[in-house]
Amino acid sequence: MPYTYSEIPDTSATKRFIPIMRYVYRIYQALGIEYLERLVQDLSDEVLYDIFKIRLNASIETAKAVMEGKISDPSKTMSYAFFPPVITIRNDLQQGTAKLLYGESNDISFICINDLSQEIFFVLNLHCEDGVPVDWWLAGPSDELLDRRHIKYGYKLRNITKKEKNLSKAGLKLIDLLKDVRNERTPQWANSNYTLSMVWGTGAINTLNEISSYEAMGLIYDGISMKRILGEYLFCYVPWPPLVETLTLMPRASFIMRLVGLGTGGYLYLTHVEREARRKIKEISPESLKYGCYGTWENEGVPNPAMTLGVQIPNLKDKTIYKEEKFDWIYPEGRRITLEDLDMDVEEALDGILTDIDQDFPINQKFTRDHIISTGMGIETKLWTKNSE
Repeated sequence: MPYTYSEIPDTSATKRFIPIMRYVYRIYQALGIEYLERLVQDLSDEVLYDIFKIRLNASIETAKAVMEGKISDPSKTMSYAFFPPVITIRNDLQQGTAKLLYGESNDISFICINDLSQEIFFVLNLHCEDGVPVDWWLAGPSDELLDRRHIKYGYKLRNITKKEKNLSKAGLKLIDLLKDVRNERTPQWANSNYTLSMVWGTGAINTLNEISSYEAMGLIYDGISMKRILGEYLFCYVPWPPLVETLTLMPRASFIMRLVGLGTGGYLYLTHVEREARRKIKEISPESLKYGCYGTWENEGVPNPAMTLGVQIPNLKDKTIYKEEKFDWIYPEGRRITLEDLDMDVEEALDGILTDIDQDFPINQKFTRDHIISTGMGIETKLWTKNSE
């Protein structure tokens, strides 16, 4: 018998978000709360920081290669966004999107919070000028920076999210502290904007398992909209970039289309998961993989964009949804993308695939290899030609 939602302790900081985190919920249903809590702790300690560090460094390396003319066609090359490093983006759109969302001169910090301790376990900081990264630093779980105290309240940086139950209030105190760090390290940028992106560890874990770039943007929308529905965010910005805040007021499908448009020009990207990350997770928690990205490819297939835009998600405003545990996601009938369509194994598929299909791709049409633009990520991208087959 699967574990039920009601068995999750009410003391769990992220219990109320579980219904929108399908991969995390699948792991819990199959393996139980003790396994899930151990997984969150192990990934927080050994994997998540390393993954996002790799992603940030790779994105900066790829951006440098683009500027030096070493990448022949940036429009066919994907990277992770400079900020936050959970969103995939075409390299020809990276600079313009960063400037559009965050301004001409800004510091941006990605904050990840351990669900169990409710403490911050890493900070990734990036400074951009005109949408181009010019300085960055990272502070992991054992870094002394996380023990630095807020000058007014005395809280350690790592404890601010524990002391302030509201992420927005915690974010304002974090900015106070992180601005001091920025102004000491790089006083020439003391007047630049400062923006935080904050996420719970389970939210990061779930995002890592989302194969479709359309599905990933849907999760971002759901995590933000939880504030209106449940009174708190799964993900949030502090302060909100004006354009992003405006987009969150749109219907879910409209939000997805706008953000995917900014990231890939509307094309579906079948998301890349680092081989090093896969190896580490196999060592730590091999059982969890079959309920995440491996399970999607091997057992279900990936929804095409029209299916994602038409999905009915659980109505969490209805309290009976929780009581009766009716957390099913109802997709319209359509043809999912499978490993057989790709003629690839799961390891190849998880290296990332940029396609030429968008929201106008017929919902029942079969995906073929002719729809592949490129495979891979960053400087490891391989442009797809007939010879590739």
